[in-house]
Amino acid sequence: MPTKTRLKVASCPLGKWEAEIKETDLTEIRNLLENPKQATNGDLARIYSKATGTNTPASSCSSCNRRMLGELQKLLNDSEK
Repeated sequence: MPTKTRLKVASCPLGKWEAEIKETDLTEIRNLLENPKQATNGDLARIYSKATGTNTPASSCSSCNRRMLGELQKLLNDSEK
């Protein structure tokens, strides 16, 4: 996953292609992870879908939401290395 994440966050220095996950997306993920109780399930699903490229619906399942938060944390950690 670290290599895949770095490729999603990287952009071409010559301007030929842009990163899939922009710095604003990473900031949004950081804000969500700092205050997960303030975010709604819809916010979590929207940010997760945008970051992973999937169409994940909002869920009231706590284990599903924990898994999404864990994957977002891992993506954020991998992007900062």
